[in-house]
Amino acid sequence: ELADQWQGQDYDILNRNCTDFSLECCKRLGVGPFPGWVKSAAGLGANARDLVPYLIGRGKRFRHDDKEDRFVVGDLAAGVLGSFSDNIGKFLDKGKSVRGAEREDGYQFGDLTRGMIKCGKGKLKKALAEGRAARDAPPDADYRIGDFTRGMIADLARK
Repeated sequence: ELADQWQGQDYDILNRNCTDFSLECCKRLGVGPFPGWVKSAAGLGANARDLVPYLIGRGKRFRHDDKEDRFVVGDLAAGVLGSFSDNIGKFLDKGKSVRGAEREDGYQFGDLTRGMIKCGKGKLKKALAEGRAARDAPPDADYRIGDFTRGMIADLARK
């Protein structure tokens, strides 16, 4: 029955692979799905397949290159930095407010870090919770090395 639905020509290393086939087998056997972290690496790869060209394109726009097919070393790095720099002002403002300063006040060492922590606190908690869930631990379980990484990978794999 599965042989008709899982043909070799339909194989895709990121979106329709042996892990997907195994998950389908588990469902049909009635044993339930395997932990989410098993599938996370392929999901992360599929996300990277979309994200990397976007970041390269952003890097090309940064250096004002309109040619679609031309790639220059540094385009990816410029795209990553551009994405990060979009948020620096927000992080600095939030960091200043955490220390009780006004937006117009000068920068003090730690403003960026304080702002990043304040802006990311909810995401950090969510990533830790997802990391625990990926290892089938209850939400109130103690932290284990890898919880944050598993949670971030699970989040990226969904996008």
